[in-house]
Amino acid sequence: MEYMRIAIITEDKAYGEALARALLIGNRNFDLTLMGCSEFCRRMQDGGKPFQNGYDLVLWDEEGAEKVCGGNLIWLTERRSETGRAPEEHFTIYKYSPMTVLLGQIYSIYEKLTGRRASGTRPDRMEVIAFVSWQGGCGCTTLAMAAAQDLVRFEGSRVLYLSMEGTESSPLYMEMPPGMKTIGEYLYHLSAEKEDQSPFLEGYLIRDDHGTESFAASGSCNPLSNAGREEIDRLLPALMDSGRYDCIVIDVGSGTGEAQRSILPYADRICLVSSRNEPEREMRYRAFLRHGLEKDVAGRLIRVYNRTSGSGTGSPPDAVTISEIETPGPGILLEGSFGCDVQKLVQLCYNQM
Repeated sequence: MEYMRIAIITEDKAYGEALARALLIGNRNFDLTLMGCSEFCRRMQDGGKPFQNGYDLVLWDEEGAEKVCGGNLIWLTERRSETGRAPEEHFTIYKYSPMTVLLGQIYSIYEKLTGRRASGTRPDRMEVIAFVSWQGGCGCTTLAMAAAQDLVRFEGSRVLYLSMEGTESSPLYMEMPPGMKTIGEYLYHLSAEKEDQSPFLEGYLIRDDHGTESFAASGSCNPLSNAGREEIDRLLPALMDSGRYDCIVIDVGSGTGEAQRSILPYADRICLVSSRNEPEREMRYRAFLRHGLEKDVAGRLIRVYNRTSGSGTGSPPDAVTISEIETPGPGILLEGSFGCDVQKLVQLCYNQM
């Protein structure tokens, strides 16, 4: 990630410390300096313009922003209506925006000032795990989110949960702060960017208490559920090359449209979830998987039998059974508690690849 030196100028020490902590959660490569307005102005008077230019950005949380010259000043305003109404040559952002929104705005301003993008380096190991099903209400979404959270909590992985169902499932697990951009807006801006660039993910992402991230829901029909191959072929490489994640967990669900067919080739592991034994329907769905992958699913497929009933959006099931599969590839039989079985499923999907 790009190294950035930032000064936070505020007389409200509690706010300054909280802002600094939030920014460091989002980017460990920030070098942050916290000081008061009078101290900054005094040091600027002594050191001249080179002192202010020693910082990539100056976050100004005080009145009188016009006292400080220079294009690297970002005025932190307390009113959303004042955004964009700061003195000339100054940038303005709303100081109480969610952390991801703040980061996205900071990165955008940094790019405008320097021409450089605060981009990351793709991890040496990047995995994509897809959860699919030939039936609805079998707990596919519950297992996908449980696996994502397990990877974050117990494997220390950076994980993005991606929902491809008609109605996005992320709001079931994550709160959506005001001011967030949605997955639909990200797809739009992604298509409008240059080929070698993509929008900053900050500002589009929400997260749960464990740190699992997901795109903010659109509030209507999920645009990913009926995306075309071209959109999927822009989205997945952009997410994989962002340097932000070790693993992407995709809740594909029971859809069989172009979006679902387009995303399957990116999966390193495919967990086929069902709650009842119907060999004929499962055989037809496996044919769909082979068609989507344009090759045999052996070696990628893990068949997961969920012994509970219901939609999977309520209480966690008591147990999950991961059955032996007929074709060569990973497969074990599990008969334990939900948390233990999810842990073993994650190990089978991720650690043993």
